[in-house]
Amino acid sequence: MEQQLKLTGEETSFLQWLRENGGAGVRCESSLIGSADRLIKAGYVKQRADSFSLDIIHYTLTQSGADALLALKRS
Repeated sequence: MEQQLKLTGEETSFLQWLRENGGAGVRCESSLIGSADRLIKAGYVKQRADSFSLDIIHYTLTQSGADALLALKRS
């Protein structure tokens, strides 16, 4: 069984924001308060660069990320 990442409040808020926005969101790199690196490494979020602007990053909530939110809600 895969070990769940212990999410920070900021990471939880980010996952919730993605879920509330249909599972996807866009953020400007300069507006990032924290990094999504741990979420990406854990497989909770996917990212891709914007094809027109290097400052814009597209994020997608994965099923693992949605499951992690659900597990938090249950605990």
